[in-house]
Amino acid sequence: MSEKGSVVDKSIKLPYVSNWFTFDPPYHNNIPVTTVGSSAKKIDVRGTSRNFFKQFILNFYGIYGHTASIWVHRARKFKSDKKYDMVISLATPYVSHYLTYLLIRSGHIKYDKWIQIWEDPWALDLYNTKKKKKQWEEENRLLSYPDKVVYSSPLTLKYQRKAFPKHMEKMTWHTLPYYYKNETTSVNKVDKVYGYYGDYYSFSRNLKPFYDAAKQTNINVKIYGNSDLNISTTKLIDVKPRVGLEKLSEAEDKTDVLVFLCNLRGGQIPGKLYQYSATNKPILFILDGTIEEMKILKKYFSQFNRYFFCNNDINSISAAIMHINANELGSIKNYPVDEFSPESTMKALL
Repeated sequence: MSEKGSVVDKSIKLPYVSNWFTFDPPYHNNIPVTTVGSSAKKIDVRGTSRNFFKQFILNFYGIYGHTASIWVHRARKFKSDKKYDMVISLATPYVSHYLTYLLIRSGHIKYDKWIQIWEDPWALDLYNTKKKKKQWEEENRLLSYPDKVVYSSPLTLKYQRKAFPKHMEKMTWHTLPYYYKNETTSVNKVDKVYGYYGDYYSFSRNLKPFYDAAKQTNINVKIYGNSDLNISTTKLIDVKPRVGLEKLSEAEDKTDVLVFLCNLRGGQIPGKLYQYSATNKPILFILDGTIEEMKILKKYFSQFNRYFFCNNDINSISAAIMHINANELGSIKNYPVDEFSPESTMKALL
């Protein structure tokens, strides 16, 4: 999808790509003009009637929605005479897998092997609150097409195999790559600054125990992200909504300890963990979820000797903070995890 009509953060570093094709999305999110028969009338409705009419029109665009459907209509015109060894489609957005299917079916791309990468599942996504049956049916259809399906968490793989047993043999998982190394030196060795950067809506993550532990241990904290949780700035805790990448980078550079919080359930791993793993800063890894989920995640990530683990309760977090402040990290080494580099990730996938 092109950048047309979008606000672009120029501070984002994109890798060089020799052949790049983009297709414009709709210019805005309004419903397009639709005519029926030989004429069209301007309809002026208010309140509930307007919302009903809007939803009625949007339903014609199917499960992918208005914006994605129009973009697919344009992008499916792409055609190449080359024979590709590998075609990789990446979701989200989920419509990317559907577009790949259309391009293959029409003969617009030729390939030996198709890999679908799912950063998040669809029907079982923690953020998915409606239309689960229709999404499950479409997800099941998409999973039937590729040669290989890759998820980004061992727990997501486990749940997806259970949800779609017919496709379980082609399913696997691998960690996401970090974008780039950021080996800045911590600027505050004595009075450490902790930073949690990311959204923390109550249905997905519970940041309250960390917030309470921070107040209990009197540490300096920056919390930047959108949320429905009612927490406020204090003398030592700076609470802000989501900020742009430039301001975020400045805040992270001045942070001594990066805070990573697991989801409440589902086993999906927020991608920020991998970018944090490309720094030389201590990482406070707050486990959450079921006992089994926490056990699996801790077992896998412990092998890198990179994270300081604790459970998501005030006492466990406070104890971890005290150990980190005292530099009692044991075998933990604060260096980029090479296994999460783009080179290592692609080598494992291919």
